[in-house]
Amino acid sequence: MRQSTGQVINPTNVKANIGSRQRKTGKIEGSVTLPITTGIKDLNSVSWSGSKMNPLQAFAASTALGAFQETAEGGNPMDAIGDSLKAGAKTVTQNKGVQKAISTMIAGKAAQTSNLLSRAAGAIANPNLELLFDAPALRAFDFTFQMSPRDAKEAEQVRSIINFFKQGMSVKTTSTNIFLKAPNYFEIDYVTFNDNGEMMKHPSINIIKTCALLSCAIDYTPNNSYMTYSDEQRSMVSYSMNLQFNELDPIYESDYFEGLGMQDGTNVQEIGF
Repeated sequence: MRQSTGQVINPTNVKANIGSRQRKTGKIEGSVTLPITTGIKDLNSVSWSGSKMNPLQAFAASTALGAFQETAEGGNPMDAIGDSLKAGAKTVTQNKGVQKAISTMIAGKAAQTSNLLSRAAGAIANPNLELLFDAPALRAFDFTFQMSPRDAKEAEQVRSIINFFKQGMSVKTTSTNIFLKAPNYFEIDYVTFNDNGEMMKHPSINIIKTCALLSCAIDYTPNNSYMTYSDEQRSMVSYSMNLQFNELDPIYESDYFEGLGMQDGTNVQEIGF
């Protein structure tokens, strides 16, 4: 668990502020080691959505893009607009079907009806429907741990673990209470041991980027009965802890290329993100 101290914003390099975020390194608040549970899974996804563009919108877009391109090349944008209008007018005057379709579409807009063309001509304007990339997605991870202390010392450890997550995800106040500071963020690793007994990241389970802890749910009677030990703290005999994390950044292809050295299916030494 680390302090959330914001992001590094470079005022002289806009490119550095776009894409993978560079977060300021906050001091380590603490760490906890828990067993790898069953039901390990991840879901990588991106958002795609259907997009439409009717002929009138396509003509307007073509005219605007032509004007921008002419300006970028040092020309007169009005020349590009004039050329587009001339080409459009030529298409309309030489094709009676196009004339009827456009006039019907304009009449439909005036009459505030969307199906006048279908009623009048038994046709619709080509919507040019296409599935387009919309946005990346942030992955969520859900972990559930059942902890059953066997003595007072283990019960103290369980209370410490629960407090670690509850306190770590709490919003911080400032001295003036005018602003609120973000909770801590969490770095999650699946770890195992190599042949020399040294701890290492598990190469066959997914890598998780820095996460925010969205919720921490504790069930104090997971066995459907209230039972405590007779120690001074009256520790519960069992606790169930559910943690819901969300990654702060999406997964980019560059994470595989630059971060893991993977490219074109080669040098694949671990499962990746």
